[in-house]
Amino acid sequence: MKDRNNYKTKPKERGVNVTFIKSEGENMPFDDDTFDLLVNCRVLWTLTQPEVSLKEWKRVLKHGGCLLGFMRAHTDEPTDWNAYDGKLESPFPLRNALKEIYTKHLEKAGYGNYNVIDMDPKLTVKKEGKNGKPMQPWECVYGEKTV
Repeated sequence: MKDRNNYKTKPKERGVNVTFIKSEGENMPFDDDTFDLLVNCRVLWTLTQPEVSLKEWKRVLKHGGCLLGFMRAHTDEPTDWNAYDGKLESPFPLRNALKEIYTKHLEKAGYGNYNVIDMDPKLTVKKEGKNGKPMQPWECVYGEKTV
């Protein structure tokens, strides 16, 4: 079984000092204008209230700070590679979001210079899902705090 605390041991092994703080993404325990960068991976699709989380993340970013959210790309084509059943995923508005949906939410949350950027497929380590079918490439959901 994979070590769930691996995220805590890796920085120590590499000589990096990291402080982990557990909190809700909709109500972060940080002052306004604290961070230059907010990065997440495979988190956006799990947000039950994307507009609330995105506004909160923007609040803690400094002016000119950036949000980077890494997700697998989605297309209009139906897919059968989702990991969970529909009942579990139904409360997640960004579950199978297309680029236009992400940019709409970023705009509503007040981000500037927002975009969804296709990542080079060479950056994907895992190329196939459990069903043997090719997995979608990665994309980066990007927004800046400009105001």
